[in-house]
Amino acid sequence: KLVKIQQTNTETITVDCWYWEDPNDPNNFNKVTVKKTFAVNTAVADLFRHAFADIYAHPSQPIINIGDKGMGTWVLRGKSHNPNRSLSSHSLGVTIDINPSSGSFNVNGTWYGNAYGQKAMPYFIWNSLPETHAKYHVLYVGCPIVEIFKSYGFYWGGDWKSGTDCMHIGF
Repeated sequence: KLVKIQQTNTETITVDCWYWEDPNDPNNFNKVTVKKTFAVNTAVADLFRHAFADIYAHPSQPIINIGDKGMGTWVLRGKSHNPNRSLSSHSLGVTIDINPSSGSFNVNGTWYGNAYGQKAMPYFIWNSLPETHAKYHVLYVGCPIVEIFKSYGFYWGGDWKSGTDCMHIGF
């Protein structure tokens, strides 16, 4: 039944994103425009397009890690990839994981960053981090990516009281 829902309610969208000109050069902070294509639920496709357009237009040029192939959009699976749990919102194509493979820091014994279960990073900690590519992959409290998605009615997994999931943005 879910496969039929996915087949009939899927729309593939392509958005502009900022990424590193040379991600292998830790001293090169120049950014270039890249295209990112992924499938979402047709009902929220325009919201995703508008949110990504606003992120791309933001003066800080927020980084979207293109190394993450699908960015965790439409994936038929249970929560936490466990088939015995209820369906993840990814199964409906209304959720996206942004920069899931990067952006984690241990600060004074506490892990902050995008990995599941890590704490949402406050801006003052983010601002004090050394200038590295990984710093700009973190979705921190109040960052442009999170705030723009929230302005379109999406929720952020970094706001959850338990089981925080800072890469997770959904509708």
